[in-house]
Amino acid sequence: MASKDPEAFEVQHQFHFRYDRRLSCFSNAVSCLNFTGDGQYLVSGTGSGDIKVWDSTTWAEAAKLKSGRRAEPKEVAISPSQRWVVVCYSAMLQIFQCGAPWKLVQSRPVEGPKDKEPEWCCVAFSPMLEVDHPHGQAGQDNHLAAFSNCHISLMDYSGGWSEDVPQRTRSLMGTSWPSSLSYTGDGYFIICGFSNGQMQIWNAFSLSLEKTLNGHEAAVTSIAASPPQSPYDPRLVSCSKAGDRPRDRPRDRGGNEGPGMKMDGARWSKEEGLVHDGHVFLVFARACQ
Repeated sequence: MASKDPEAFEVQHQFHFRYDRRLSCFSNAVSCLNFTGDGQYLVSGTGSGDIKVWDSTTWAEAAKLKSGRRAEPKEVAISPSQRWVVVCYSAMLQIFQCGAPWKLVQSRPVEGPKDKEPEWCCVAFSPMLEVDHPHGQAGQDNHLAAFSNCHISLMDYSGGWSEDVPQRTRSLMGTSWPSSLSYTGDGYFIICGFSNGQMQIWNAFSLSLEKTLNGHEAAVTSIAASPPQSPYDPRLVSCSKAGDRPRDRPRDRGGNEGPGMKMDGARWSKEEGLVHDGHVFLVFARACQ
């Protein structure tokens, strides 16, 4: 969490944006990156399946996670209190300890009908804080959301990771594949972007579909939710691939249109659209009740 001291806040934003260095230890393309919450480590995944951990102070390789996979990882997720690292492969989710010796704790294969060729697509941790427990217990309401092309899986790792970790699933109806995933800052909703440009809003507790948002015409490549301490109503920013353009603004039953109109009568509304460098960014706002 950023410091609330105004002077400290100002120092944090004195970036020079100058080239610093190149980490040239990759023989394959880098497919995913993520910092730990304290900024001490950068975790990277490459097309060879290797997961490397870099010390951000010296930029030396601090560890190499022993995944045993030779497939390209799609995503690296780190839990809120950086206790766990989850690596998302098409066929497997692998959970590692976030810290030396970076032990592989569990592997969770994808499930689903074989005729649909199930694959894991994206993962996200709930923003709930974790406690430090020697046996891996995290606290309460600590969840990992994982979307495949067939279903949603919500895993409760509050008691640590084991083969019988509590899990709830829901089937995904449709042919579009999940392409990006995020929790809202308060942890109440899971937002998933799809390859057809749609976004779905799921209730994180009942695991029910609450809303479908239409705004993109190509795959939603990234989703970011505003943090809960932001001085405005919760917002969601989505981005789609180059060459995309926003769809027509939603209209009411009378054919009228306008900014900030509620979409399909729900509390999520389209607030703004921005086209920059061939990418489309859409901002959605959620009215607090």
